[in-house]
Amino acid sequence: LKSAEEIKELVIKGADVNAKDKKGLTALMLASEYNHKEVVELLRKTEEESKSKLKEELKEDSKSLSGSKDKKSNNIVGFVGNKFGGMDM
Repeated sequence: LKSAEEIKELVIKGADVNAKDKKGLTALMLASEYNHKEVVELLRKTEEESKSKLKEELKEDSKSLSGSKDKKSNNIVGFVGNKFGGMDM
């Protein structure tokens, strides 16, 4: 299927496979609705790989936090604020 190849290219370029359209539908929902089995499989695989990568990144960040003496950094809100907003929570 040409559409599966095009989707592979978009994923490689960093497209968000969880993005939603104006109706709140994701590409996976649409592919499933239109019975594009190859595209559904590709999107599911991409989502699983993305989740796995995120889990690994979180484990690494957790390891670096475990050695931190700053108690504020050991909660997720403080961590996110510090990591992304430079805020002290």
